[in-house]
Amino acid sequence: MTTLTPQTDVLSQKFRPNLEGLDRAQRDIVHHGLAVQAEFNTVCAVEYLKSYDIDAEMIERVLLREMNTDAA
Repeated sequence: MTTLTPQTDVLSQKFRPNLEGLDRAQRDIVHHGLAVQAEFNTVCAVEYLKSYDIDAEMIERVLLREMNTDAA
């Protein structure tokens, strides 16, 4: 499992996803999914989040937003 450090923490000052409607456990899973995306790739992050039954719309919203943030 990836250990988050200040350098790899994708939830730093520049990006805070809108996770309304998720409980704390689901938010933690999404945060880890974002770390998976940053460390590996989007496909790995999608599969990780799907394995925890995160809603497809939520996956799309947070992962695409992170990709768009990185491209800017």
